Amino acid sequence: EHRALPMLIALLEEEDLVIKKDSVTALCNLVVHPETKRATIDSGVIKALVGLSRASDVTLNQVCALALFNLSCSREIHDTILEQGGTQAMVTLVGSGNPEVASNCVKAIFNMSLGDESRRQMIDRRGVPVIVQVAERSGTPPALRKMIAALLFNLSLMPGGLETMVADGAARCAIALARVPSKETK
Repeated sequence: EHRALPMLIALLEEEDLVIKKDSVTALCNLVVHPETKRATIDSGVIKALVGLSRASDVTLNQVCALALFNLSCSREIHDTILEQGGTQAMVTLVGSGNPEVASNCVKAIFNMSLGDESRRQMIDRRGVPVIVQVAERSGTPPALRKMIAALLFNLSLMPGGLETMVADGAARCAIALARVPSKETK
């Protein structure tokens, strides 16, 4: 029924970046539809995205970040994302320096931060320092900073993780985010 999936996964190994980008985009589209989501996940799309997250091409990074965000919207597959290395891919991509990539990855990490194992992996895989870097960038939009503040709160709920978070700059970042005037406080 889903014969195209192995072919799309195989195309991710091609050297041509356009082919890779188009294949990830097609897989991303398949993930958002309930009738193809499970088969797409079972085909190995998460492991493929983990491998592609190390690419230096900005467009490929954008498509991978969007795919990871789309995947993170489905709580029923969070365990699969964790087991297949999705957390590390998100951490890698969020630190890329590209605002669109960072935004999609912060949203994905936020979605994933609702579970204890996700929180532990994010803290253990050094996700907090890169999230703090995104928050401290001068061009980070206020809405993304607000999401980062909520994300840091979610991560702080992990038992035993506070010391690492403080050492990684989360407390400093949270204080700085609290000091930023918002439209509501003007």
